[in-house]
This record gives sequence, structure tokens and C-alpha cells, in this order.
Amino acid sequence: MKNLLCVAALAALSGTALGQDSAQTVSIAQNANLLQQQYNPSRVAGSVVWDSMIGQAAPTTTTGTPRTYINGAIGSLAGSGPLTLTGLDATVVNSNATTTSINGVRGLRLNFTIWGGFGTGTLATDLVYTNQLAQASADFTFATPFNFAGGTYIPVGNDFAAGPNAATAGVDLSTLNIVLPNPAAIAGITFNWQLDLGAGFVATQAGLTTGLIAGTTPQTIGVNGFASPGGFFRNAGPRASYADGNFINSDARSFAGVTNTTVAYRLYATPTPGAASLLAVAGLVAGRRRRA
Repeated sequence: MKNLLCVAALAALSGTALGQDSAQTVSIAQNANLLQQQYNPSRVAGSVVWDSMIGQAAPTTTTGTPRTYINGAIGSLAGSGPLTLTGLDATVVNSNATTTSINGVRGLRLNFTIWGGFGTGTLATDLVYTNQLAQASADFTFATPFNFAGGTYIPVGNDFAAGPNAATAGVDLSTLNIVLPNPAAIAGITFNWQLDLGAGFVATQAGLTTGLIAGTTPQTIGVNGFASPGGFFRNAGPRASYADGNFINSDARSFAGVTNTTVAYRLYATPTPGAASLLAVAGLVAGRRRRA
């Protein structure tokens, strides 16, 4: 609840509402199955603890620019007790006009930053997050270059209609050893995508962004960090750089007339190894003390 209240307070900054963006619909790319070929079906285990994609038909994106860094705030994950994050599903979008393809894609990189806490500043230029839990990248390469059509998206992991499947999560988080003492000990995730068009990964690519949700179906797995009707952060400025994955309060955005706005992704987790046994031992010791 503390996380939810902290982010909800952004709406009252300087007596103004969140910045208003317009939503842009997208469809699935014909080449989406290229990424499925690179998943290791046995590498990720766990249960879904955050899912803003379930019940939605497809992602949308924002027409607001810049949009190369997108962040979704988290109030709480599903579940209880200590959790270890194990996997992530996400979506990459070419938000350019349908006539503008990104040609010759040889590689795709997801840069992501996971945050553990919210800042307490209420000024428009105060930073949103504190306590960086992890910052990492996941690369996908393609033997045959393909054209990423404008107005389409590629699911990195399970798609919307497929439903969650921990065995094929798009990004393996288990090697990062992100242990959360409780489901509310995570505050948000920042997404940034890069493409390799033959000369290595470039810092920014016009139109490349992450998928958003602009729908009416309430989220049932995990609690949105924004109070209703939801929201997201994008690198609207005026920060000189967003490479650290952080934002300022004035970067908060929402969609007018939409009752469920957030970022499209799933998180998977397992109970932290040893946590159950430690709790059992603690209970045993407490019982012995009471009998003594």
C-alpha cells in the first residue's frame, strides 16, 4: 500500500494531473516466431506474480515522443513471502507509421532496470525511484535479417493470447539473483530496446518502444503502482540521460478516457530457496521457548 500511495501522489504534483498521451494500436508482426526459436524451454521455472497482459487482446503504444525509455510502476506482486525473480515476458513495438519498416534487423537487445523503492520528493524534477535492484540486457540474434514492419509488435516471451507459461519466459532473470523479502519490495521496471542493423546495437532507434496497455479489463495478478486509471513513465524530459533507467515525476503519463493503463509485461518468480525452512526453524525455536 505504501508504494501505491507514493506513486498515486504524482497526480497531485503542482496541482496538475498526469501528462496526457494518445494511444496507438498495433498488430503482431509476421516475424514474431523468430524469437520463439531462441528460448530454452527448461531454463525458467516459477509462477506468474505480475501479469498486465492477461485478458488483453494486444498491446498499444503512445504517440507521445520521446518514448525510447518506458517504465511501469508496481504496487505489489502476487504471492507471499520471500520471492526470487526468474523470468520476464515483454513486447517490443515499431510505433512508426505502417508504411515505415525498420529493414535488415539482425539483432534485438532489451535493456531493463528493476527498482526496489520510490523516492519521496514531490517536485516535478525529483527522481521517481531509489534502490536499483538490477540493470541488465538480454540479446537475441537472427541468422537471417528481417524487416520489422511499422505499427506491429513482437512478443519477447509468451504473447497475450497464449497465456503465461513459465517454461518459456522470454528473458531469464534467474542468474541475476533478485531476491525480494516480500511482494511489495519491488517498485518498477524500465524497458529500453535497441536494434542491430548490421553495424552493432545503436543507442536509439526512431519509433522503437515497449508495449503498453490501454484497456478496460482490470489487472488481476499484481497491483498497479498507479492508482486508477493507471499510468506509465516515458522519457519526456528534461533529464539529460535516462540510461540509468530512472525518471522524474513529470515523466508520468496516462491515456485520457482509459480505465486501465500500464506497461505490457509478465514477471515470474519462485519462493526463495531456504526461506520456508528458515521459517520452520524459527517456529520450532519459538515453540521450544514457549514450552520452557
